Amino acid sequence: MRSVKPKYSMSPKPRLAICVVMALLLGLLAACSTPTPTATPVACTPVGGAIEPSVCVAGVSVQVNDGTPRPVKYEEQMALKAGDTLKLVGLRYCASSEAMADKVSGEAYLFKNRVEDDTNGLFIRVGPPISAGCGLVGDFEGNWTVESGQRRVVIALVHYFRDASEVDDRFFFNLDVAP
Repeated sequence: MRSVKPKYSMSPKPRLAICVVMALLLGLLAACSTPTPTATPVACTPVGGAIEPSVCVAGVSVQVNDGTPRPVKYEEQMALKAGDTLKLVGLRYCASSEAMADKVSGEAYLFKNRVEDDTNGLFIRVGPPISAGCGLVGDFEGNWTVESGQRRVVIALVHYFRDASEVDDRFFFNLDVAP
């Protein structure tokens, strides 16, 4: 009996390549698909040309005047009015499998008139142990009432390993506060 070759067939090498690409794409999607309605992942970028961080800020959302939380982008310019209330919610992280971190927390600072100091901060307490992948750090405690001249919010992701702590990544966005 004679075997009949299908009209359209694919050799094993391209088929294997397609399977590998699909597996990689599905793995990447799974790593970033931890559901949280108030955060949108962004690409993790190293700070100041440093080595790629092992734990990075994946996204953060803001809530203005008790409105609906919305994602804010890295370096975004946000228009507000003096007297508006600004709350930071849903700080998310991603950790590589090589991450040397047991736990993470967040610190956020609101800067005024080009003066960067740490007197106007909001914080997230150290959370439960983390593992490789992406997850929610939490919501910042408190909020700010913005005033004219306030120009930038800087968020630092702090990771803890045993007795040591270190800022592993930073995220910032700018404010344009109208009087």
